[in-house]
Amino acid sequence: MLPGNNGLYETNLFGEYDLQIIPTNEGRLKKLKKRLQVEKERYTQLLNYRPEGENEVESTDIGEFEFACFQQTVPRTFNKQELKLLKNEEMVKEVFESTYEKIKDMENELLPFDNKRRNIRPKFEIHLTKKQEKSEPCVIERINYTGDLHKAEESLREFMFAKRQHVVMAPFT
Repeated sequence: MLPGNNGLYETNLFGEYDLQIIPTNEGRLKKLKKRLQVEKERYTQLLNYRPEGENEVESTDIGEFEFACFQQTVPRTFNKQELKLLKNEEMVKEVFESTYEKIKDMENELLPFDNKRRNIRPKFEIHLTKKQEKSEPCVIERINYTGDLHKAEESLREFMFAKRQHVVMAPFT
């Protein structure tokens, strides 16, 4: 069952609070897809919006815009007053990019439930990554997931400890 919409003060799949009770999983999925559609319409609005006095304003703080637009109880498209809070191209670009990321996250959250509804078993790949201090994580090994976690664990263990005589485990500090 999808989280939220059960009458309790609980977030839905997108991390939003909605006290409307929807008893079926299909109904909850439909409501989440409507919410995703609103976000896509916002994205289109930002794509087409051009601020009026771009050269006059040097501030790039989007806090006022976020407060006005993203604290709504009912998600909707932006109105003209809200869009006017974006005073230059840099502000529009920042909101545009965050909206794009939000849409991708929402689609990724819905994908497993959509696949289950359509009886699709997706292919998974386990990524072994390496990260050193402040650098970005780097994928050093990909293991195909076939549904057997024991085989994936064995493959991962062989990769990590192959041809090592002694393995010493130390606690993280």
